[in-house]
Amino acid sequence: MNKTDIEAAFEGPQEIPKVRCPRCKEFYEVDEGPTDYCPACTSQREAQVQHIRDLIRDNKGINAMELERRTGIPISFIMKVMRDGEIGIRRNPF
Repeated sequence: MNKTDIEAAFEGPQEIPKVRCPRCKEFYEVDEGPTDYCPACTSQREAQVQHIRDLIRDNKGINAMELERRTGIPISFIMKVMRDGEIGIRRNPF
């Protein structure tokens, strides 16, 4: 039995699903498509990625260990975003 739009409207508002952020472990509502992290962690993560990009741009030839030392961002995170293609480092072909 299919509900009509009018019948569905009388049932009240639909609950927005909540998921746990894998980074901070807090629950957050997902109202538009799947997301990887809660809004706070997403913006913090984007700021970290941009900080890494800026250091790479300003310091040609910098390696991941030096990025970790200068930023305090764990090398595991730096390597993950590099592997995922979010941050690219051009390698010298010679």
